[in-house]
Amino acid sequence: MYAIIGDYLDIELSEAAAQIHRNCALSAQQYHLPGTLAPATEMLMLPERTLLAEMPGPRELALYADRFPEPPPLPEPVDATVAPAAPEFADARAYRQTLERLRSGYELHTRPAHILQALLLGLSQGLGIERLTLQVVQPVDKKLKTAQVIGIDALDPLAQCQAELADAPLMRQLCQRPTCVWINDENRAKLVPLLPAEYRTVLTGQDGLLMSVFMKERPVAVIYGDLGHNGPVTAFHRDHFRDLCGAASQGLRRMLTRNA
Repeated sequence: MYAIIGDYLDIELSEAAAQIHRNCALSAQQYHLPGTLAPATEMLMLPERTLLAEMPGPRELALYADRFPEPPPLPEPVDATVAPAAPEFADARAYRQTLERLRSGYELHTRPAHILQALLLGLSQGLGIERLTLQVVQPVDKKLKTAQVIGIDALDPLAQCQAELADAPLMRQLCQRPTCVWINDENRAKLVPLLPAEYRTVLTGQDGLLMSVFMKERPVAVIYGDLGHNGPVTAFHRDHFRDLCGAASQGLRRMLTRNA
């Protein structure tokens, strides 16, 4: 009944119920026999559940379908997790140019130092390795000595590192054959103790890359690189770091053959 009256008056169900109660109360006050319960007041005694008992049926729903269409479905929730950006070159053209020159030869590379310098620039400006050290191998003294750094302060221990190969098993292994090592969380506890003290300090809290460069059978240098505060090292960096260092070994081998 409440729903019918509400529809007829075009008002909300709660407003219709309130209006009926007011009219019933007024009618009871004006009934001509004092002390007698007016029939209209019986409506005040209706169970409250009757407000919800009369739900619109199929006919009513069909009549109201045009006036009150169903809302469109909610869009699927968007995953708030943002995938990390894929790593990329700092300068892809510079990297590929350096790689090609080291592999195929370049007329301005007339000394081993030229090739090593090109390697460092390719890693820094092309691949985007933030911090680099070039440690030359001193086979007679069986030592490694830092000869050049990029992105590292001159007073940093890495810039002044002089390591005995006997005290650094991992460096000694790098000087036996061309090898690329990626220091990360999975192997840090195992590999960091095998490095010189200067490297142990750095690699305790971040990832790094190491690779040896050879001139035919002779180790020439060990290259170290990391990304500083620019994020962790990824397989992308490891693969291209290895490719460029390997190309430098090819360039040194070609130079040795040409000068023989």
